[in-house]
Amino acid sequence: MIERQMFKDAMEVVAQYQLHDCYGLEEFVIPCILQDKAPLVHKYLEDRKHLQRQYMRFLDGFVGLSEEEVKKRLKPYKDKKIMTLQYGRFSGKTIEKMICRLTSNDQSLQLDDVLPRFFRNRAEGNLRYKVQSRFTSNELSDEAYFGYVSDALKRADDKMRKYFITYLVATRNKDDAVRWVLYFNMPDTMIPPDLVSYMQNNPITVNEAAKNLKKYELYNEDTYIELFPNYPIIMVDNWISLSHLIEEIRNETVIGIDSEWKPQYLATGENIALLQVATSRAVYLIDFCILEEKLTLEQWKIFIKILLCGEATKLGFDLMNDLRALFAGPITYKLKPLEKDINNVICLKRMVENLLVIDDQFVNLTSKCIYLV
Repeated sequence: MIERQMFKDAMEVVAQYQLHDCYGLEEFVIPCILQDKAPLVHKYLEDRKHLQRQYMRFLDGFVGLSEEEVKKRLKPYKDKKIMTLQYGRFSGKTIEKMICRLTSNDQSLQLDDVLPRFFRNRAEGNLRYKVQSRFTSNELSDEAYFGYVSDALKRADDKMRKYFITYLVATRNKDDAVRWVLYFNMPDTMIPPDLVSYMQNNPITVNEAAKNLKKYELYNEDTYIELFPNYPIIMVDNWISLSHLIEEIRNETVIGIDSEWKPQYLATGENIALLQVATSRAVYLIDFCILEEKLTLEQWKIFIKILLCGEATKLGFDLMNDLRALFAGPITYKLKPLEKDINNVICLKRMVENLLVIDDQFVNLTSKCIYLV
């Protein structure tokens, strides 16, 4: 069948007799993809993690390639009249969207090592977007911009930092490039030659960049803690770091929320001491005790609106109590009218209680909900 290019039939026979381990991708999986039979391929790959990873690695190889490079890679399939799709399906945003759909369908796959080009390309794109938001559209404050970029590059490799500096120079943002060179203490070998010359000929600019960095010493601390690998815990106790979190929440689809309350001997009611917000990239510990002394009412309003009234789905356990305490603070009580705009909230405690009312055996428990909570 394979020799006669009956790739779809061959794949169906292999699936019927559970012979997946006897074949790789080249025999019929890749040919079927190139013939626009992706739904059949995805069904064939179900529950086959090792083949899924190979498939993802194959797709990742096209990320960032020019159209000419894509043509060169796929030319053997075209010459053998195997490929019927247009080359454009494997270049630019199209291939990235295909990978995005596949990764969103199965969150259990560990793909950092399988999709290096994809994740690097996304990271570079996010950095470019932040630069444009800061210097072109002016939608981003310098505090939020600095917070995002410093955090992203702190965990990046030298190649990514060099890419970012080169991009800043290419977009005529040399003064900002100088700031990041100083921040990361980058050697001349990692800096574009024209930026080296610029720094040598403009000592005032270099001094101004150094002064600017003193405002952001918070981000230069060596205390970096991770909840688990590549998932940091970030303390938020000033407007700069809170602005960074606000920008991150804007781009999230799901966030987790939990809170710790002030001890009764320190507060007359149920007031939040620490709010924990989990995003796809990090968990943030928001110190309400400190922020109550630093933030204005308008800054609190900006934060709570983005946190609770934005498009992201908010997950939490016993969220109703957390929200009640959130709006009971010495300043945040003034923002209680925002409660009517809260949306997309899922309280896991209430959901489980309701499910147990419908069917108290749905989690194979012999006891009622009271023992679960």
